Amino acid sequence: HELGSPLSAIVAYVDLLERRIDGGAFDDDDKEKLVRIRDSAGRLLRFSRELLSFARPSEEPMSPVAVDELINRAVGLTIHEVESARASLDIEIEPGLPTLHGRSDQLLQVLLNLLTNACHAVRGDGGEIRIIAQACNDETDRVRIVVEDSGHGISDQDLPRVFDAFYTTKPRESGTGLGLSAVKNIIIEHEGTIEA
Repeated sequence: HELGSPLSAIVAYVDLLERRIDGGAFDDDDKEKLVRIRDSAGRLLRFSRELLSFARPSEEPMSPVAVDELINRAVGLTIHEVESARASLDIEIEPGLPTLHGRSDQLLQVLLNLLTNACHAVRGDGGEIRIIAQACNDETDRVRIVVEDSGHGISDQDLPRVFDAFYTTKPRESGTGLGLSAVKNIIIEHEGTIEA
């Protein structure tokens, strides 16, 4: 389903647009079809990334990762989602945080997933999203990063399962149930913890 539905839509819209262009009758409705093609392709891209990160470990070596740079990259890559959700974004990064030892692509994926989920939770509500990064107060070099939003929240019934593979509360066309499972696997691989 996750592959077939978007691919079917892409093929159907491309066929239709080819006929319309050949006939010289391209109009604003056809531009909307291009948007649907782009959205469907985006779904395929997200799903393939989630599936790959779930199925195979990264080959990137562990190296120092600056927390502020990591957060700024994630925000830069999701700012269109934040704007589309009409959300405000507040970022609080404690100065002088220790660098993380990890795989930057995987840690970036964690933040991208959490930020995207926050955007989906507040979409259209003009809600708030906050990212907080601070040192843990346990005399270690551990860092605590919180992504929170003012969205609808997660029901008590769903909360224990949010990190389970293929479990999602989103409509079938919006979520695969792999994102938070992949996030949890990445965090565990980095000897960290994650909770909702």
